[in-house]
Amino acid sequence: MNLFHIGSELRRFGHGKLPPVAITVIILLPLLFGGLFVWSYWDPIGRINQLPVAIVNSDQGTTVDGKELNAGDEVTKSLIANTQTDFIEVTPEQAREGIADGTY
Repeated sequence: MNLFHIGSELRRFGHGKLPPVAITVIILLPLLFGGLFVWSYWDPIGRINQLPVAIVNSDQGTTVDGKELNAGDEVTKSLIANTQTDFIEVTPEQAREGIADGTY
């Protein structure tokens, strides 16, 4: 019979200190996580130009139709000239050390 009296059933949640605190936490947790999610994705590429990216050019080059072709050098130069990301040309050893310590 109490099932039909919703007001009397909900009244028991107002007694004591724990039920109002629990309801407040249940309401605030999704708002907190939703706010943090929106904040973290607000501008994901806003400061990507400050992200250091290591470039290791291991290209040996080749000869095509009598001309020497160093595609790795060309790609590396064009990436370094790009100012949207902080590309840094390093040796393989420097790249390993930088990845290990979090530099790159």
